[in-house]
Amino acid sequence: MSLPLSLRILGWVRRVFEFFMTLCSSFSLSKTEANSVESIDPDRRDEQFDDSLLLLSATELSRRIRERRVTSQKAVATFIQRIRKVNGHLNAMVLDTFDNAMNEARDADRKLDDGSAPSVQQCPLFGVPFTCKECFAVKGLPNTAGMLRRRSAAADEDAPVVRRIRAAGAILLGVSNVSELCLWFECHNKVYGRSKNPYNLGCTPGGSSGGEASLIGAGASIIGVGSDVGGSIRMPSFFCGVFGHKPSAGLVPNDGQFPCATSARSRKMLTTGPICRYADDLELMLKIMATGPDDVECLESRVDGFSAKEQVFVPDMEDSSLVVATDDASDSNASVGISLQRAASHYLVSPDQLSARSDWPLMHAAAVAGLCNDKAATIDLSSLSYVSIAGGYTSSPILQSPLCDELIDVQRKVAECLSQNLGVEIKEASVQKMKHTADAWSVGMGDLGGADMTELLYSLPTGRAAGAWPSLKELMKWCVGMSEHTWIAIITALLDSQVPNLPKSKLDKMRSIRKVLESELEELIGENGILLFPSHATLAPFHNYPLLTPMNYAFTAIFNLTGMPVTQCPLGLASDGRPLGIQVVSLPGNDRVTIAVARYLQKSFGGWTPPGSSR
Repeated sequence: MSLPLSLRILGWVRRVFEFFMTLCSSFSLSKTEANSVESIDPDRRDEQFDDSLLLLSATELSRRIRERRVTSQKAVATFIQRIRKVNGHLNAMVLDTFDNAMNEARDADRKLDDGSAPSVQQCPLFGVPFTCKECFAVKGLPNTAGMLRRRSAAADEDAPVVRRIRAAGAILLGVSNVSELCLWFECHNKVYGRSKNPYNLGCTPGGSSGGEASLIGAGASIIGVGSDVGGSIRMPSFFCGVFGHKPSAGLVPNDGQFPCATSARSRKMLTTGPICRYADDLELMLKIMATGPDDVECLESRVDGFSAKEQVFVPDMEDSSLVVATDDASDSNASVGISLQRAASHYLVSPDQLSARSDWPLMHAAAVAGLCNDKAATIDLSSLSYVSIAGGYTSSPILQSPLCDELIDVQRKVAECLSQNLGVEIKEASVQKMKHTADAWSVGMGDLGGADMTELLYSLPTGRAAGAWPSLKELMKWCVGMSEHTWIAIITALLDSQVPNLPKSKLDKMRSIRKVLESELEELIGENGILLFPSHATLAPFHNYPLLTPMNYAFTAIFNLTGMPVTQCPLGLASDGRPLGIQVVSLPGNDRVTIAVARYLQKSFGGWTPPGSSR
């Protein structure tokens, strides 16, 4: 069915404006802005990466530190030097802990020298540096989430994921930039300013984990912590050419970040996960983040929305599934199912073992058991089923870009690679209801409960139902340069405040579509299935360009609605030097499966490619 003439005209106007903005951007950017971070220095990457420590995976670096082939002090100092070299161009790290990091590195070396170092099983990242998104609590540092009014609030303790990674022996170098309130896919706020993309300084690194991905993509960090409610791990990882994993809902604690999930549904949509330069580090990082010394405490109190005291329902064993009831019994869509067959085949845990642990949420138990089981089965990629969806839908003909040709082409190459080398069939598919993703996600965010964006942004009492007025007032202040918020944060809060005012029929329709969409995707992917899906509509866009195409986030937001694990995989560079990539998706609990495919694609396509490399 053809679009109304008014919509077609608006679409043409938008495309003309896009072309004009792109043309202006290419002319207005200085030579420095248009280049990658490696092109700034005339010696380019020959000097930038002459220390091989910068090119090692965290797993390999940890092994070399334990073997005393390199000291932790040398490793930490090398990355500190790298950060100091590139961060003036990127503005990715906003608060550093360099002095404390060097002290911890000296202590690690001393323990290795005198034989008192913990075992590799206890501390698999002993002496290895890492970085973290600023919205996570780090003791003694602010976690402002880019809000001016939170600048003076220092965290009393580390967030659980930070504590767990430190307990694994890793050494924190500092925290990285975010978008304001972590709800936009550009990395810009009034506290720390704008971060840039290491592959093209005129482009955004994405958001809200943009600073983290920028550091890792620039070779200034190896591993880091991000969070994802609509694509905030995967979009920045794609734009900056690195791996990012959005875990299955409920696998990793979200506690200790601002803003944080408070309801069962929000804890399904918001996930905390790793951003890594190398696929080899993803599973190790996920294991550390999902388990830890505080695991019993976290599980007994609240494991991301599934309380230890909640009843676990075990349906008829013939249907081979378990369902975990959430604290919102009225919302059946908030429950999460995991296949017993899938748990047994991929995680080597039997149904008896799972059902015996009735004090644990079963989805979490199955996934963690797989990550922690050294004898877990090797994933046979040729035994999986594969489906590819390459666009074919548009959430908005005006506010969303068509899928760019280079991303269509690289997805076709991935399908060909898997088909030819593994002997598998790649089925092409489409899910028409995906065109409703943006609406369904917005309604899903409105159903989260707890403080809404207006209340968080303006520090209003929860449940006040302030409506549009606070944002309209703030917008007037912004117009005269008196606002402490970014324009996009104000507009997003304004739009968010109007979702509850939509007609009940519209809200109910979107909720129904959300459930149908989740069911259709689960059926399409299947128990042992993989879905290949574009990481975004375009390559990393110029700064401010996403304001023209805000619905492009739908390419990642769809999988926050479903709670599915997704691994963003880099696939080399496009003709202009910006990264290419693809999302690898599976059913909840199949984190090891998407990561296994990511490892294969790294071997086949090269994985992370340093900025400034020849294409």
